[in-house]
Amino acid sequence: PVSSLAALAAGADAPLALAVLDARRSEVFAALHEQAEERWAPFVARPEALAECVRATGLTPLAAGDGAIRYRRELEAAGARIPPDDSPDHVVHALAVCRLGAQVAPVAPEAVLPDYLRMPDAVLPQQTPRP
Repeated sequence: PVSSLAALAAGADAPLALAVLDARRSEVFAALHEQAEERWAPFVARPEALAECVRATGLTPLAAGDGAIRYRRELEAAGARIPPDDSPDHVVHALAVCRLGAQVAPVAPEAVLPDYLRMPDAVLPQQTPRP
């Protein structure tokens, strides 16, 4: 399996890439990759918290993805570099997915599962016993 964040980082034109996807609800999904190696595992955070993480490292990663575009001001203030909105760095490229997929052992299709980074908002209704 190949994560969207890893594929986004792999397609970015930088040795240190911060993949940032807009998770809606004023949150982002993010992961930091250095030379194609995962430095920060994927996580969900508020944009301000992600910016603080970037600031704390003292690094200047290239931030890519729709979350980087949406929260450009916060991330640039923390030291991240963000390409122009129309840059190809902001999209996942099929070639990056294929290259990453070629580096992992094959698994059965039923073994490929989503990696949910946050709890869902929806809750199942309580079942009430019927008389």
